[in-house]
Amino acid sequence: MKRVFIILSVILVILAIPATIFLSGQSQELRKKAAPATTLAFSPATLTKKPGETFSLDITLDTGENQAVAAELHIIFDPAKLEAQSITNSTLFPNILTSGAIERGSASISVGATDVKKPIKGNVSIAVIRFRALENTDSPISVRLAQNTFVGGIGEGATNVLIGSTPATITISDGMLGTGTNQAQNQPSPTTFVTPSITPTSIPT
Repeated sequence: MKRVFIILSVILVILAIPATIFLSGQSQELRKKAAPATTLAFSPATLTKKPGETFSLDITLDTGENQAVAAELHIIFDPAKLEAQSITNSTLFPNILTSGAIERGSASISVGATDVKKPIKGNVSIAVIRFRALENTDSPISVRLAQNTFVGGIGEGATNVLIGSTPATITISDGMLGTGTNQAQNQPSPTTFVTPSITPTSIPT
């Protein structure tokens, strides 16, 4: 009986090892995958410029609990008041997956992290867009991200981890109009993103 007991114990240990390894792997996968929690914003959030002046806006990423590896950015603005001159990536997203494109009233670029094994976490700049102010505005205008903007994260597959974005407000004036009451009253609302919503064309896996 003692020998039978020893044999059964050995069999149970042998069976327990692969089960433990499997459960450990599942646990790691669950830790990698988090609910979409990423947001995007422009910095600075508010600007006042004169016609003919040029300025830049950083597009900043706040990953929340996600681990971002790529972003597909689609920016829209009033073409009668603003002219986009360039859009480029930041140093933290050095891989340009789709070259920056400038059109009347829109701009786009797709960028990726250095290595999918080194995802980005925290609040960082991912791209920079440069504008020229064209004409005076009656009230502040917005520069915002379109609904087809996408952020890909580790362990998320084709799910868009982006849940919302905050636009920038721009006032163009020959006078001394500042960032006071009129701008606050016309502050555009943040854009909320529904996930999953988009399947990107050039996002690393």
